[in-house]
Amino acid sequence: RGDMGRAKLDLAAAERYLAVVKATGASARARANGSARIATTRGEIALMTNSDMAAARNDIERAIAVRVEVFGDKPNAGAATGFANQHAMVAELSMALGEFVSAEANLRKALAYFQFNETPSLGDQAAIQDARALLATALARQGKFDDAAKVIQPALAYYRQPVLQKTDDETIKYYHSRVLLGAALATPAEKGKYLTEAAQRYDSMPPPLKRLKNFARVREEIAREISKQ
Repeated sequence: RGDMGRAKLDLAAAERYLAVVKATGASARARANGSARIATTRGEIALMTNSDMAAARNDIERAIAVRVEVFGDKPNAGAATGFANQHAMVAELSMALGEFVSAEANLRKALAYFQFNETPSLGDQAAIQDARALLATALARQGKFDDAAKVIQPALAYYRQPVLQKTDDETIKYYHSRVLLGAALATPAEKGKYLTEAAQRYDSMPPPLKRLKNFARVREEIAREISKQ
């Protein structure tokens, strides 16, 4: 996430895929997956450009409803991961819109869907920790600090792994900064420590990434919280 060029290529590929699916009369599952892929990628672009976020969220919610009709309430691991990512994107759009109750509900659904896969990939593991970070933030924004503190602990433990502490991977640095922001909001007694760490982790990323709206939004939130101390 955070690569506009890649997101646009993904969107074009998804649109081509759906066109082929429709032209060949493929299964309802293929059509539902194609539509969901398009909607989710448009949501990612909306976050990066800070535009049309409510419309993008509505599109993903409609795509989720169609997939539920097709796959039912007990999807296989692959379909469940798709549901998890779609609910996580709805939640992230809701967070950007300041709608924390909606964000909380969708993040809980995302985490529940991630549990369908007993052997998550490294990417899925990072997505799970990010969902926990966002859920902790959404809970803290609603004053639910005890719940938020419980939710954020596994994500903090995950990023204490030496290999992740030393990495130069910009995406990991970004997601780690979100975890640290979630920890700061969830644990008021340690807020200053976590905000300092979050700012340092974020500021170690290269300038081009920092200019993306969804990335910059995190740094702005860190700065606002620092100014309140």
